[in-house]
Amino acid sequence: MLAPSHARPRVAAARPGSEVLFVVVALALTWLGTEFGTNPSVWYRQTPFGVPANFLLFFLLAAIVTTFVATMPRFFLARRLDQLGLWRWILIGWAVVGLAIVLGVLRNAPQLFADWRNLLVMGITVALASKWLAAQAWRRYVLVDLAIAYGLAALPALVSYFLGQGRIVLGVQTTVFDGTTLYTAGFSAITAAWYTLRPEPTYSRSRVIWLRVAGVGASLLILLSFRRSFWLLWIIGLTVAFFLAFRHRGGGIRLYLGLVAVALLMTIATVAVGTEAILGRLGSFLPSASGQYAVTNEDHVNDIIDAWRVIGREPLLGLGIGSTYETELIADWKEESFEVHNAVLHVWLKFGIVGAAIYVIFHLQWVRASLRSTATIPIAAFVIAEFLATTFGTWPYGSFQMSVFHGLLIAALVVNSDRAIEAVRPRAAIAG
Repeated sequence: MLAPSHARPRVAAARPGSEVLFVVVALALTWLGTEFGTNPSVWYRQTPFGVPANFLLFFLLAAIVTTFVATMPRFFLARRLDQLGLWRWILIGWAVVGLAIVLGVLRNAPQLFADWRNLLVMGITVALASKWLAAQAWRRYVLVDLAIAYGLAALPALVSYFLGQGRIVLGVQTTVFDGTTLYTAGFSAITAAWYTLRPEPTYSRSRVIWLRVAGVGASLLILLSFRRSFWLLWIIGLTVAFFLAFRHRGGGIRLYLGLVAVALLMTIATVAVGTEAILGRLGSFLPSASGQYAVTNEDHVNDIIDAWRVIGREPLLGLGIGSTYETELIADWKEESFEVHNAVLHVWLKFGIVGAAIYVIFHLQWVRASLRSTATIPIAAFVIAEFLATTFGTWPYGSFQMSVFHGLLIAALVVNSDRAIEAVRPRAAIAG
């Protein structure tokens, strides 16, 4: 049931400084550096007091933000999550995580914090970001603000690429390999596409221009990364955005111009990388493909087969928290593994069949809740694209940065859920 108007959080007057500060804090926690870095001297890989530096930074900022938001009006997060249909699945999910931790303890798992600490980070992010945003008049702009920030943050890598300083992958010069950078770029591109097709009349002209620049930069970063799973995320996300814009009777000439823009971006990427390389990489989507651009296919397929073998031994409870398993088919790549290149299988492997079911149901409800209002549709498009793309990729919540990012997306949905919930109330009343 929707909270009465007097129970809703009071909204503070618009303060540009607070808006910029929120984006800076978000970037500080999601742009710590490449998640694939192996140099132990990198600051966020240090472990002062036995704790990773990125977690120390997070909890330091969390403490500061807690004191900052403590004076803000009360905000009933659980009530909002319940109205969105997410709360029960969150509670059940944490119960499953608790069971997996118990199993890890009983099985003497060596890394009991490895598989769930990022979920804790995401939960704290949701709580603090929701309370911060709920009291701000600019909360309806938060998705656009983040999209602009992540898109503009992609520009230095593009400049380096066109100066010939990109990373070489499979003999091809690319922009970046880092997953977090490409995920956030995907979100930026999807959000830019949606608001180009469905412009918000309250947005200033400068905000719209910056969003479009960010979207173009983010799209090129992904296309020139030469990473298939992120090509898939970009294609699916834009397809969903275009489809929903059409369904909402939006677009018109913008729909056709948007398609032209997408074709132009793909043409630029093809010219920059080379037609042969692009076609070869596209052909490598087939599991049976071979050749220079499909050298990882066999290992990725065997990675899934090895994980499925382990799941077959423990289909109900899974492997548990903090454990690795011996590989057979990919022993030349890695003798032991702790994850698999399929997100749902990874959850099943770690948290059992119930955990996998909750993972799927939670994301379906997250999408459903985000589709209730045009203000939160970019979240739905991104979650759909990410969920489908990680069929060929690793679990996105295994990264500290991505856990913070997902927490920000849930918080953005929560604080804009008053419009989303009210949008379906007339329909619910008729049904009742």
